[in-house]
Amino acid sequence: PRWQIHTAEQVNLSGHQLLSDEALHEMLALDYPQPLLKLQPEALEQHLLEQGPIASAVVSRRLFPPGLNVRVQERHPVAVVLPDTRTPVTSVNAIQPFSQKGLLDESGYWMPYQSFSQIADSFTLPDLQIEGMQPAYQPHWPRLYAQIKDSPVVIYSLDWRSPDNLILHTELGTVHLGPYSNVVPSQLAALDKMRNLPTQLEVENIAFIDLRNPDYPAIEILQATGQP
Repeated sequence: PRWQIHTAEQVNLSGHQLLSDEALHEMLALDYPQPLLKLQPEALEQHLLEQGPIASAVVSRRLFPPGLNVRVQERHPVAVVLPDTRTPVTSVNAIQPFSQKGLLDESGYWMPYQSFSQIADSFTLPDLQIEGMQPAYQPHWPRLYAQIKDSPVVIYSLDWRSPDNLILHTELGTVHLGPYSNVVPSQLAALDKMRNLPTQLEVENIAFIDLRNPDYPAIEILQATGQP
């Protein structure tokens, strides 16, 4: 009878920064009192991974004093993922990743937006946005994100709705890269060399910067009709 958990105070939480203690307790969903020896640490670990933005969880019983030790490692989002508005939402794809608003971490792991509803007040959403993310792009995301993060030119958002043209929205305007490839570093380097462009052209008159071939950048100018 002494080996029971009567209150949440007997659960020791550690490793979390974004999630509050209350949020983790809700994710554990333990009913009290709870016989300690009947608890299954592996099941609780899996439950935590499924319930929130958690990369890893270790749950262990503590006999003296009776309780649980729960250590988690959180996922840190780096981009807000917007669904492709051109794709109709059906009952089949409504629950699929990328069919709803979500977040990506550096590794490309997608998390539902609502999984961050109980995040600490000090947390702010990432500024970077991406539209049109697909499962097929996820293996490329870690390298692409590192390239974007290191870019001297500020990149606000990505439009990846077309696999044939990755579009960047930057401080210099809209940039067309073509299909994602290994030349992205060269394309971003070419963009950096164009940072004096606003002193030569009115940015609002630029339709887009074409960097499909980084050795020969091109600038599409809007005509009086507003068309490139």
